[in-house]
Amino acid sequence: ELSLGERTAAQLNSLKEMLVFAGESTPYYRELFSNIGFDPQNIHSLNDLSNIPLLEKEIIRTHHDQLLTERFEEPIMSNHTSGTTGSALEIVLSEEANQRHYACLWYHFGWAGFQRGDPLATFGGHPVAAMNRWSPPFWLYDRNENDLMFSAYHLTPKTAQFYVRELTKFRPKIIRGYPSLIYLIALHMLDTGKREIHPKGIFTYAETTLDKQRQVIEQAFDCPVYSSYGNGEHVGH
Repeated sequence: ELSLGERTAAQLNSLKEMLVFAGESTPYYRELFSNIGFDPQNIHSLNDLSNIPLLEKEIIRTHHDQLLTERFEEPIMSNHTSGTTGSALEIVLSEEANQRHYACLWYHFGWAGFQRGDPLATFGGHPVAAMNRWSPPFWLYDRNENDLMFSAYHLTPKTAQFYVRELTKFRPKIIRGYPSLIYLIALHMLDTGKREIHPKGIFTYAETTLDKQRQVIEQAFDCPVYSSYGNGEHVGH
């Protein structure tokens, strides 16, 4: 096992490699480093990064093409963040980055005993039902992932019963999604006494999971809650 000093040195070396790559192959950083007189080869500590301006969302929007590396020739795909901290942001990803992201995701699901192919229920921002629909279904089934995706836009005190009924039929091994939505489902279950949904774990993302929400969700579903970060940028591996 590496010592703390060895881990710090390895992380600093990886950071240096990334910045050298960015300065050599990315138009935005090549110009930026030249303008501020920054040489990534001379990084010796994190303090050496203090002169680099923060990469803010507006910079990504206005310099989108200049932030793409000139060396990349593999297939790419587009993704976007949820916009929880403001407006959504479009991100260009490599196919490998997308694969690594999902490998990391399924690894975390394994903490609850989940295996690929097990039934999964998702409460997110997916547009899975027409906005003017006020009778079920408020969900869409992804056959490839065995994922029942529930609408975030149709959950009300009147429609909660349909969500609970469908969850009970589907019997997901894990549930993931916005804690505020899962919390409302949990409240409905406790209020009605319908507690027949018993996943192995619940993974929340996109919002901060409040202590009160965690307690109610764990009581209703009788399983642990794992807080996570949605990570639309796919850089969490």
